[in-house]
Amino acid sequence: MKKLLKTIFYWDAPAEGAVFASLLCWFGGWCLTTARAFVDGLLLKIDSSKAWRWKPSIYAGQTWEVLCLHLLLLLTAVIIGLYLLIVQGHSYHTRIREKWRFGIWYLLGAYFIGSFALDWLAGKELTWAFGYFVWYWIVPLVCLPKQWRWLIPAASAPLWTFLPFSALLGVLESLGGSVSAMNGFSMRLLTAAPWLIYVSILLGALCGLCGIKAYADAVGKPFRAMFGKGVAVVLSLFLLAYGVSLGMAYSAHCRTERQIADLERYFGRSVNARGLKGWYYQGRKADAAFWKKILAFKLDFDPGYAYSPECVFTSAEISACKKQLESSRELRELETLFEAELPAVEREFPRGNLVGVLSPELSLLRKFIRCEAWKVRFAIAGRDARAARNALRRMVNVREFLARQPFLIGTLSMLTCEYIRLDALEQLLSSGMLSDAELIEQRAQLADFRKRMKTVHL
Repeated sequence: MKKLLKTIFYWDAPAEGAVFASLLCWFGGWCLTTARAFVDGLLLKIDSSKAWRWKPSIYAGQTWEVLCLHLLLLLTAVIIGLYLLIVQGHSYHTRIREKWRFGIWYLLGAYFIGSFALDWLAGKELTWAFGYFVWYWIVPLVCLPKQWRWLIPAASAPLWTFLPFSALLGVLESLGGSVSAMNGFSMRLLTAAPWLIYVSILLGALCGLCGIKAYADAVGKPFRAMFGKGVAVVLSLFLLAYGVSLGMAYSAHCRTERQIADLERYFGRSVNARGLKGWYYQGRKADAAFWKKILAFKLDFDPGYAYSPECVFTSAEISACKKQLESSRELRELETLFEAELPAVEREFPRGNLVGVLSPELSLLRKFIRCEAWKVRFAIAGRDARAARNALRRMVNVREFLARQPFLIGTLSMLTCEYIRLDALEQLLSSGMLSDAELIEQRAQLADFRKRMKTVHL
C-alpha cells in the first residue's frame, strides 16, 4: 500500500508529479465543468427554474440520481484540488528543504492566514487574486529561483487564458471603481475579433509549457521526460470530453438555427441583432442629447415605498410628501420634457453581446411614474381634474416609450409602470371628476392599448 501511494503521489519523482497534477487540475477542471453542464441539462428537463444554481434548494424534489451526480462532481473537484496541493507542495518542498527545512509549511501557513483574512475583510475577489499571486509567482520563484526566466512567463498563463473572458474584472472592481466599461470593451473586442480567443489560449498553452520547462531544468531532466503515462491519460480523457461536448454543441447549434428560422417565418423579419435594431427604431430617430439630459437627473425623492397595501400614513407624512413633490425642481423639468412623445434612445445591438446592452433610463422612468402617481392623488384631493389628467398623460408617454423596448427588462418595467398608472386612473375614475367625454376618451385609450398588448408581448 505504501508503495502504491508513493506511485500515485509521485513521491520519488516530484517534478513529474507537479507537471501531472497541474495538467490534471487544468484539463480535469475543464472536464468537470463540461460534466456539470450535462447534469444541469438533466435539471432543466426536470424543472428549468432550478438549473444553473449551486444552492442546496435546487435539490428539493430532485431524484437521487441527479443529487448523487452533483455531489460526485463536487467531491471530484475537491479531490483534484487536494491532490494538486499535496503533489505540488511536495515538489516544492524537495527543492527547498535543504536550505529551508520547514519553508513550504511557512508558505502554506502564510497563504491560508492571508486568504482567510482577505476573505473576511475584502471578499472572495481579492482572495482569488491573492491565491493566484502566491501560487503562480511567490512560491515558484522562492522554490525555483534559478528558473525565473521560465517561471515568469509561466505565471502569466492564467492571465493570457482568462483575461479576454473578463475573469479578473471582478477583482479590479473590488479594488475601487466600476468596470462595466472595461467589460463592454472586452466583449466588443471579442465580438469584432473572435480569433483573439484562439490567440489567448495558444499563448496560455505556451506559457504553461514554460512552467514545465522550469520543472525539467530544476531536476536536470529532458523536457520530454516530464510527460509520462499519467499525462497521456489526462490528455486522452480531455480530448474525449472535448470531442463529445463539441459534437453536442454543434447539434445544439443546428437545432437553434432551425428554431430561429421558424421564428423568422412567424414574425416575418430577421431574428438577429440587426433585425432587432430595425424593429426597435421603426423609422424613429434617436435623440442622444435628450437622453443625456434625462440621465443627468437624480430625482432623489422616490415615494415608491408607499405602494404597499399595508402602508398607512399620517397627515404629517402626507404633507411632507406633497411638499417634496411640489418643491422638486428636477421633477418639474422632467414633466416638461415628458409632455410630448419620448424619442428613441441611441442604442447599439452588438452581434453576440445583446446581453451587454444597458438600459440606464429604466430606473429613472419607474421613479418618475411613482412620483406622477402621487401627483394624481394630490390633484384628486384638491379637486384639480386638469392636473390629474396631465399627470396621467405624461405617464402614458412613458408607457408608450417602454412598450417599444425589445428586451424583457423593458417590458417588465412597462408592466410595472402601467400597473401604477392604472391604479392612479382608477382613483381618478372613482372621484367622479371626469366628464362623459373624458370617460369615453379614457375607455378608447384602454381598448387601443389592450389590442396592442399582444404585439408588445411577442
